[in-house]
Amino acid sequence: MSKTWGPTGIGNYKPVRLDEGRRQQIAYEIVSLGGAPEIPSAFFDALCVALGGYKSNREIANSSKPAQVRKNLKAALTAALELNGCLNNLDGNSRQLVSSVTSDGVSALQNRYLSPLIQGLRQAKHLSEQYPKKGRLPEFSRLWLAVDVADAIRRHLGLAPTTTRSGLFESVLTIILEVATGNEVNDVTALARKALKAQKVETPGLTEYIPPELN
Repeated sequence: MSKTWGPTGIGNYKPVRLDEGRRQQIAYEIVSLGGAPEIPSAFFDALCVALGGYKSNREIANSSKPAQVRKNLKAALTAALELNGCLNNLDGNSRQLVSSVTSDGVSALQNRYLSPLIQGLRQAKHLSEQYPKKGRLPEFSRLWLAVDVADAIRRHLGLAPTTTRSGLFESVLTIILEVATGNEVNDVTALARKALKAQKVETPGLTEYIPPELN
């Protein structure tokens, strides 16, 4: 039975710039839909941060693919076994030198440190086989981007994002998604609804996103 899988890790965050054309497009949508007559620069800054987060989350998702995880664990286990083999092949003088700098000696070091390491990697590699062999991983980067756009609207425009079709939230989200993906976006209604049911929890130095099903 496959386990529930989600991308984890630390992405390489890089800021994403919104060009002037996109800023004007967003400002026009906001004003024409009855939003703020003047858009604070902090709002656009927040959108740039959200886009950077999207790119980072996509990077994490790519590096967290089940096949890559299995490959990494196999490589780590192979390296540990090779190290164990090298230690087994040490000559007598080499063993004496190791014993002169540690009272444990080669065999004790193997039993105390290397053996548990090998066992742990073997178990982790075995568990990795329970994850999907093919298909897509759950994709959260689009959802977290939508959550960030809604958060920017609340914080910097003082407006409550809604799921009104072609409303302010959906209009801004459509533009931002096009910037993020490089593709035309036709319908964001389902994504917008899910984003407003998700939760964003911020503590000093940490932002946590909680999908609707876990709220």
